[in-house]
Amino acid sequence: MVDWDKGAAEAIKNFRERKRVYPSEFSILLVDYLVEREVVQIEDLVKFLKPDFIETTLGHVTTPVHGPGSVPKIGGWYSRDEADRVYRVNPAFAEAWKAARVANS
Repeated sequence: MVDWDKGAAEAIKNFRERKRVYPSEFSILLVDYLVEREVVQIEDLVKFLKPDFIETTLGHVTTPVHGPGSVPKIGGWYSRDEADRVYRVNPAFAEAWKAARVANS
């Protein structure tokens, strides 16, 4: 079972404490955007953001939540639906992220 609260808090902590290729404040804002909406059209993101930035940011959240490697296809913090061309955020993760953002603001 995934500890959403611990994973979300650790992801935020890592963004703030570790040097990243992309500015952490922008990565956090991207996750905020995804979490707030829970379903986001991929096309809406790639109009404004480099795909590498998106994938890098998602990976920086995946590792503290699920460990190294890919996000699990079932029960992951997010999924990428190629048929509908959307990212879907797990509602349990979304709630944990929102709580961690309030606690760490």
